[in-house]
Amino acid sequence: MIVAASTIPALAQNGALKVSSFPSGAAVIVDGVATNKVTPMSISLSVGAHAVTVAIPNSGWNPETRTVTITTGNNDLSVTLLPILTTGPQGPRGDAGPTGATGAPGAAGATGATGPKGDPGLQGLAGLQGSQGPQGPAGPAGTVLAPTPPPAPYDTTSGTFYLSISGNSPIPLTEVAGCFDSIIGVEYEDCYFTTRILSQDVFDWLDDMIDGNNLLRNVTLYRVNLTSQITAQLEIGNAFIRDFTVGDPDAGSRESAKLHLVVVPRQIQVSAAGGTLATVTTTPTSLSSNFRVDIPGISGNRIAAVRGLHASWPKVLQPGVGSRRVFLPGQSTFDDIRIEVSLLAANTAADLDQWVSQVALGTATPRNGVIEFFNLSLSTSWGR
Repeated sequence: MIVAASTIPALAQNGALKVSSFPSGAAVIVDGVATNKVTPMSISLSVGAHAVTVAIPNSGWNPETRTVTITTGNNDLSVTLLPILTTGPQGPRGDAGPTGATGAPGAAGATGATGPKGDPGLQGLAGLQGSQGPQGPAGPAGTVLAPTPPPAPYDTTSGTFYLSISGNSPIPLTEVAGCFDSIIGVEYEDCYFTTRILSQDVFDWLDDMIDGNNLLRNVTLYRVNLTSQITAQLEIGNAFIRDFTVGDPDAGSRESAKLHLVVVPRQIQVSAAGGTLATVTTTPTSLSSNFRVDIPGISGNRIAAVRGLHASWPKVLQPGVGSRRVFLPGQSTFDDIRIEVSLLAANTAADLDQWVSQVALGTATPRNGVIEFFNLSLSTSWGR
């Protein structure tokens, strides 16, 4: 009996590779060939080992090359790029070192002959003061420099950001910007955070800044993926609040109330990512319209909006600390608060007019007011 045998070639097998990076937006090159895609991205590769390079050209970040063994199914690669260490501008001059030992005195040179002393000349008479010339034309108006805008925010499509203050339960952030070495080895860029959580940790820090006590905090910035895995972690040490704003309470708004804070870091360090962010704080939240204003002698039933809830502290450079610039907060300043009243608020308008009249006559006394925010169940969540 004759048996016929045939050989069937094995089908080539592929696997999917998903590449993410911190920061995102990096180009991906596989086996020396550009994919023309940026992170986060996915690509199908043959099973086996491949050289994958993640890089952001001309950005100040070192490229990273990894050897990845592709298997059938899904494969993940997460890369954290490190900044390129370059020589920055010369730092401030250090303290003088100790005085060296005195050297042996040199031999004295020969004394030259003394020349004859000349006769002093007569002092001339002072001239008469000339008449003042005509005033010159006014120079061109100077250029008003606009304030430096904050850095571009981080790409929130690559994950969710959380902020932990003094090791407490992290709160979710809606915006993150800054927090990098703006002048390598000399100065960090300030960190910009926005959250919808009326966090007690934030308000306690704000109260300490206003009181001038316990100003510095250690905070941690996390980035997590959809499965709560930590994909990036940034330690921000000995930071203080430079700027704090509460979104304007407005009875006509349906937006969530937001807190904006700008933080000045003294140290920034990237920690190894890994683990799961299990416990987070997601309450209390509030709408901008859920508020109440309580000022003695003023009916608050028809107050429509409050504008200008803003405090700031200047950055004061500390001299002689080292090559890296170190700042401490200066004296706090607060914006004037503007209260807007509904056209139907006859009682409220009359009370405010009476207060204004007292101020004009110099008979008014200071009043302490309270603005209360309510959570979605209309119970008081925060008041100052």
